[in-house]
Amino acid sequence: MLVATWYVWTGRGRWDVVIAASHFAFDAIPVLVAGRSTARAVYWWHHATAPRGRPEWVGALVKASEALMVRSFRYHRVKVLTSNSATAKWLTDTGLPSQQVAGTVGGLSIRSSPVSDEEALASQPGLANVVGRKIVLFFARVTKLKGAHELPRIVRAVASASNDAIVVVCGAEGAEAKPIREELRVLEERGVVRFLGFTLDPIKTWLFARAHVFIAPSYEEGWGITIADGLSSGCWVIVYDLPAVREAFPRGPIFVPLGDAESFARATARCLAQERPGQFANAQDYSWQTIAASDLEAILT
Repeated sequence: MLVATWYVWTGRGRWDVVIAASHFAFDAIPVLVAGRSTARAVYWWHHATAPRGRPEWVGALVKASEALMVRSFRYHRVKVLTSNSATAKWLTDTGLPSQQVAGTVGGLSIRSSPVSDEEALASQPGLANVVGRKIVLFFARVTKLKGAHELPRIVRAVASASNDAIVVVCGAEGAEAKPIREELRVLEERGVVRFLGFTLDPIKTWLFARAHVFIAPSYEEGWGITIADGLSSGCWVIVYDLPAVREAFPRGPIFVPLGDAESFARATARCLAQERPGQFANAQDYSWQTIAASDLEAILT
């Protein structure tokens, strides 16, 4: 944030368009210090009213920060792009003029071209024990907000349902990951679950192409880019029933009531017993070029 802010600040007044990848301070502050420009915009991906999942004090801090961002965006006439109507309504209710809010859509984060076993194993040899097995894929930060604390229940259900299935967990790990990994230590030693940490795009593409089930027990989502990846890849997709996710993907995912970890685990086991459904044609499957052109038009309008 400091480097980006300094870079933009030292060039104040010479930028035509300045865009932030999110409304969080580390992305948005450089936009706010850009000075005069043709257009400034931020993406507001994250749903502002998650029902649960954060400690109360964190939730209060986030809401205060987001309210402050709305005031700053209004003052600096920053265009805000969001992909769901609930967030758009929250923005206008909080004081952002409706003409500063624009709609966007989500695309995919995986490659369009396939990644071979040879290419994947060359960059990550540890995948050797994953090849040929039924993969249950978790792809998010290993935090409670993303539902990682429910992985032990899901992994145990997978172990009971199938002898050839493996749960592959991809995502950055912090303090919240330590008790989860400790609880799963025995199953990890047995090869039922594999933690890969932060994963590069080729491995991500390879995993989604071979996953039997993609699980997203997240308690908060803006729309869910990996959900689109899962639906496009043709695996089963199981998610918690969040308003923003249901709006983005009304058909395709298996929706589970928020926080019902037992039902989520059972749904995962049931999907393992069924054939992979195949690619689901969803309305969000646009190319990034199409999305970028539409977004830029909205920003400059």
